Amino acid sequence: MHCRDCFERIRIQACDIARAEADIADLESRAQIKGGVLGGSHGGGSGDRMAAMDRAIDLSRSVDVAKAQLARRIEAATDMLYGRDGRGGLAKARRTTDADILCRYYLQAGTWDDIAYELADPQSTSPKRWCQMRARRALDYMERVGGKKLSNF
Repeated sequence: MHCRDCFERIRIQACDIARAEADIADLESRAQIKGGVLGGSHGGGSGDRMAAMDRAIDLSRSVDVAKAQLARRIEAATDMLYGRDGRGGLAKARRTTDADILCRYYLQAGTWDDIAYELADPQSTSPKRWCQMRARRALDYMERVGGKKLSNF
């Protein structure tokens, strides 16, 4: 798999997990799980609450599996960015800023605006575009060199 594909899949999976966690929170609030109340109240609707709770539990299990898979992918991608010993990878081959931009956008699912605010060259006239160009060039470099080589670099 190409480095760019690897990083894009990580971002997509991280965003999917975040959406699923929001769905779980919504289901739990509908099931009135907060504060130890499981919905055993008077009147109808307890079946709806129990169904919502069951869906929340099932979705939570799926999210746990996805998080474990994502953690392994993030570890491999982090090795490419910073090397297995934390002192190599893309950060050593190019610059730490390039690795940090890729890490923030792809591995931490950050927004370009936030990344630009944190990492862009202060003299840049377009910080967001500056970060995007750095990311594109860094991924192009990684494609040429290869992720395995950078992990061991």
